Amino acid sequence: MLRRLLDLIRRPGTSTHPPATPADRDYAQEREDRRDAQMSDEDRAWGEASQQRDRENRERNQPPPVQ
Repeated sequence: MLRRLLDLIRRPGTSTHPPATPADRDYAQEREDRRDAQMSDEDRAWGEASQQRDRENRERNQPPPVQ
């Protein structure tokens, strides 16, 4: 009986390891999409305005280009 079990495990073409997860999934984007789907219109508007202010602040604080 033990021999049958070992033969089954060692049979060519079988693996004892689970298949690898696909590397092409964008987990960060999936998480962001779920979060965005749960937000109200007011929350989305506030978030967009906040991101716009952040972009403007970063642009304003950029050093002048070197010539």
